[in-house]
Order: sequence, then C-alpha cells, then structure tokens
Amino acid sequence: MKLNLIPQPKKAELLGHVFLRPGAVTADAFFESAAETFMDFRARLFGAVSDGVPVTLLRKEGLPRGGYTLDSRISGITLAASDPEGAMNAVVTLLQLTAGSETGEIPAVRIEDAPDSAYRGLLVDLARIWHPLDLVLRYVDLCAFYKISTLHLHFTDSESFTLPSEAFPLLPSEGRHYTKEEIGALVSYAKKRGVTLMPELECPGHCNQFIRAYPEIFGTGTIIPFTAEAFAALDTLVGEIAALFPDSPRIHVGGDEANIAEWLSDEKSVAYAAACGIPVDGDARLSSERLLALFVKKLSDMVLARGRTPVAWEGFAKEVNDLVPRTTEIFSWENYYQTTYDLIEAGYTLINGTWNPNYIVAPDICWSVRECFDWNIFNFRPIHKDSPLKGISFTVPTTDKMIGGQLLSWGDKGVDCSDPEAHLESEWRLVADRLPATAENVWNTEKRVIFAEFEESHKFLTGAMEKLR
Repeated sequence: MKLNLIPQPKKAELLGHVFLRPGAVTADAFFESAAETFMDFRARLFGAVSDGVPVTLLRKEGLPRGGYTLDSRISGITLAASDPEGAMNAVVTLLQLTAGSETGEIPAVRIEDAPDSAYRGLLVDLARIWHPLDLVLRYVDLCAFYKISTLHLHFTDSESFTLPSEAFPLLPSEGRHYTKEEIGALVSYAKKRGVTLMPELECPGHCNQFIRAYPEIFGTGTIIPFTAEAFAALDTLVGEIAALFPDSPRIHVGGDEANIAEWLSDEKSVAYAAACGIPVDGDARLSSERLLALFVKKLSDMVLARGRTPVAWEGFAKEVNDLVPRTTEIFSWENYYQTTYDLIEAGYTLINGTWNPNYIVAPDICWSVRECFDWNIFNFRPIHKDSPLKGISFTVPTTDKMIGGQLLSWGDKGVDCSDPEAHLESEWRLVADRLPATAENVWNTEKRVIFAEFEESHKFLTGAMEKLR
C-alpha cells in the first residue's frame, strides 16, 4: 500500500476507512526530544492543536536501529522504537501523514519500518558562500523532515574558515564565521531533531585561509606543509572541533584536490617524511601519494583519539591504500583517484557521493529529480575527464561496506556572486527539490515505488515543508 510518505515504509496496512486527528503526545522520557519536535513541527503547520486522539511514544526493545512501528486506531495512536533515531523516524512519519490533510487528520494505519542505510546524508558548503545560522537551521529541519540522518557541514575551504577557534584566533574569517555560542545553538537544535552533524576540516588542500592567517605554521604555498608544526596545529584544531560538536560520531578530514607534488620541493616536508619512515625517491608521483596517505592517516588518528570516526574523500591512489587505515570511512565520488571497485577490494567502509546525480552547484549545475530518483547507493556515474570509468554508469555488487549515500551542494558559483541572497535561495530550492529522492533511495536500497508515485508524494510533501520554513 502506498501512502504519501517519503521515504516509503517497508510495511503499511490500512485499518479501515477511518481518519484520526493526533492530539497530545505522551512520551517515554528517553524520547522527549522526538515528541517535542513533532509538536513544534505540527504547530508550525497547523497552529495550536487542543483536541484529538492521544499519541503515545514508547520504548520497545528488539526493533532494528532507526526502526519504528506506528499504529493508529480510534482508541489512540501508538508509536514505538528502541532508540532515539527510531523515535524521531516514527514522529516524522506521523508528521508527514498529518501534513497530508488540511484538517491534520491521518488514516487508521499500521506501519512497520526501518532504514536500509545507516548513513543518509546531505552536504552544505558553508565556506564558499556565507550561510546565516537561521538558514543552516532550516537545512536541519529539511533533513529531519525526510529522515536524512546526517548533515555534513563543509566549514572550511580556501575562501573562508567559518568555525571559531580559541587556539588560533586569526583563523576564523572576519565577518563570516560562527561564534562558539552559535555552534552550540546549532548542535542543540540538530540533536533535538535527531539530525547528526558531521563537521569537515578540509585539508591539506583548499587551505588558503590557513596560509593567510598563520604562514609561519601553515606555509606560504598552496598546501599545508608536511611538518611536525603543522600537524601539531591541526591536532589542536581537531580537538577544538570535537569539543564544539560533542554529539558528532564522525569528523571529516578532507584529503582531496591538493597539490601534493609541492611537498617534494619543500625541505622541511621531505625531512619530516623521512623522520616518519616515508621514502621520497625518484618516483615523484608515488612519493607525493605516500605523503598524502600518511597525512590522511595522521588526521584520522587525531579524530580516533577523540573517540570519533574519521571520514575522508577518495583523494589518494590505490598504490598507497596500505597506509590509510580501514578505520577511516571513505567517500567514493570521482572514480578518478581510484575506483569504487578498488576501494571495496581494499576493504574500506564507503559512502556513495557520486557527482552524477548527487552534486548540486547552484544556481545551474544539477541533475533532474528523475535522475536523482533513478540512482541507488551502489550506482556510480563518473564524469571526471580522467576517470577510467568516465561516462559509464556502473553498479557495484551489494555489500555491507557501502553504508549509504549523500546529496552534496557546493558553493563554487557563490564565491563572487553579485546577489548572495538570491544565490542561497536558488541553492535551497535545488536541494529541497532533490533531497526527497536521495531520502527515498538511501532509506530503501530497493525501489518500493515507481517515479510517478514518488512524484505525487513529492509534490504533496513539498508544500508542507514550505510551511516549516
């Protein structure tokens, strides 16, 4: 049975032609945030609600992670989950059902559901164009509304460093960084809505702001030097980020698109590489790749030391896979540095971030909603001109090493735009239009609806989401 829900639940059964208006919510103490989120969202959709059948949100052991049940009958509405993620997924389903009616009524229905993918993500680039905090909070709401579990925030790039830093006060970009209090508010807001934040510290490339602020530490070239001083500073920054985001299980350390050959002409970098046991020999390409792999490893170790999981881009060659630990999760996106097949064979845990169809570069680079819907987490469509698989759509064998996928919105065209407000509105529209397709595909690795059915639900729920803005 199809309901106007995104993503579609695994099992849904109508219990007669009865419609119910959800009333007050009573929740297990473990699930209070989920209950509060439902009441907040519903109030923004319908205003104050004073009547209706009682809603009970209770804890039930034995359900899968993120899983839930929903049972709505004349006697009341019961939601059950075994963890906070499942509780939030349950109330979002109830919210979507409620949003489908002008009166806020839902059908009598029994739903059993759970996500197929542990990682269901959206990236927003906060470094290339400034995003006011209230807009970032809107992206949190968007993720919550479509059961997107992780909001990946690209806080640093050559254009700006948008995080606060007490250890390096010159590093945050003037006029375009968040305060410690604002980050605290963001963390609290996301936690209440069941959205996990993944902060990104992009390095060793995309680092102009590091170099502008502290050339005595981060050098004067185009890449962070491979030196003990630079690593000590990065370790301090990783510690600050871990403290700013206490609930984030993952920290992204970048690792792509860096001019790594530059290390080979820097005496300090070559000397420190030798001290670390990494040879710099006649093979310049392989030598620089070894240094990049060790760079990623060192950053990964810093993240692991804070009890978090390190994440990096597919930016290193397969010849140096032995140097990058398998405790580092990898975004497979270009199939240029190495292919998804290589990463799977090497035993990495992967997240699908393929350019086509998951990249958005507002205001005009993106793929259609239909193309986004036709994708799945095992499918890749490389577009890099030097990828050995360029122009080939391929699907890797199903593997539990592929833990999910992500929609990614980049701000490259926002750097010098004449109307930042219009640019951000364009970005929001493109993301809000395509994220439902991503949500459907990362929740259900096998299609449960055809595109026409999805499109109907998409139109239906987009209007509701607009009311929450």
